[in-house]
Amino acid sequence: MNRLLLVVLLTLLLIPGGCGTVQIEDRAFVTAIGLDTVGSGEDLRYLLTVEVYRPGMLQARIQDSPSIIQTVEAENFEKALEWLQARLSRIITLSHLRVLVIGEEAAKEINLREIIDYFERHPEVQMRIKILTVQDGQAMELLKTEPLFEEFISEELIELTQQAGYLPLTHRNPFFKVLQELRVTGGRGLLPRVITTEDGNIAILHGGAVFNDYKLAGWLSSKEVHDANWILGGVQRTSEKVELEDGTYTYSMRRSRINIIPHVEQEQVRFTVKIETEGIVRQQQGRQLDLLEPNNIAKLEKALSSMVVENAQKAIVKSQQDFGIDYLGFGRALRRHNRQFYDQINWEEMFPSVPIDLEVNTKITLTGKTW
Repeated sequence: MNRLLLVVLLTLLLIPGGCGTVQIEDRAFVTAIGLDTVGSGEDLRYLLTVEVYRPGMLQARIQDSPSIIQTVEAENFEKALEWLQARLSRIITLSHLRVLVIGEEAAKEINLREIIDYFERHPEVQMRIKILTVQDGQAMELLKTEPLFEEFISEELIELTQQAGYLPLTHRNPFFKVLQELRVTGGRGLLPRVITTEDGNIAILHGGAVFNDYKLAGWLSSKEVHDANWILGGVQRTSEKVELEDGTYTYSMRRSRINIIPHVEQEQVRFTVKIETEGIVRQQQGRQLDLLEPNNIAKLEKALSSMVVENAQKAIVKSQQDFGIDYLGFGRALRRHNRQFYDQINWEEMFPSVPIDLEVNTKITLTGKTW
């Protein structure tokens, strides 16, 4: 009897098209979503653009695009997907969604909490999706950009974000981390920025979008994000250039340790940021020191440490004075260190005047190949 029951169960599992199932060929896989806005005030509506993968097009008709782009207007995500479904002969699924792109106006007008709330609740959406913000443009236009290497633009954008760990010009921030940061900080954070070339043909991922109270507050250039990454961390490789004794040296960081240490005394708070790096000398220009001499290595390490301090200090000034927004993570560090004190203060008001000290120790582990 048990053997017969097992045979019946296995047979049912192998029968295609079981009750309530939808075959792969009957699905429309949404790989990217772009969010823009139309109207204003009470008449504000979502302008939703989706990239839909068409299975089989890569093999069937090479000259045709393996994806289609569709745009609809609606008052929310669910209504927008309903309108999209009315256009598509396949059932929409978000299980393959890889990237969410937010246009500049949408980032200013729509509360980011409302946006991520939908995707967090949706049972098909995976937490590894990436969120990008478009400067000086619409998400719709970005999703129409022709990819350079990949078959469609969502793959191109994802591959760009995968390189972010090796590219200090942007800040990598996956969806689950965005959720965590925004909830802890009350809507303050730094998201990756994406732009296009002047002709609109190439997407470029660098710089950052600063959010405050869940809305776009401003932009950071690639250099400003490079400086901020000395405090934020998360970058496996970065470089610094330093002048020393009529020579120019390029240092490539290969390993770093960053520790933000809060100090709370008599209702006052200050921070010490300790940065330790290891790397190699990539290039010497101008007058060249003998890097086989330990004294010369020591002088170069000291000069590099000063340069890192200078750039990290620029990032702090940008955050405290220009924006007055803590997107560098000091509040999170304080909250972990002393939750009771953090809950008693108004961190948003206190942050711009908090003293922050920097301690940097740079080590040169290799000087490259020599002949």
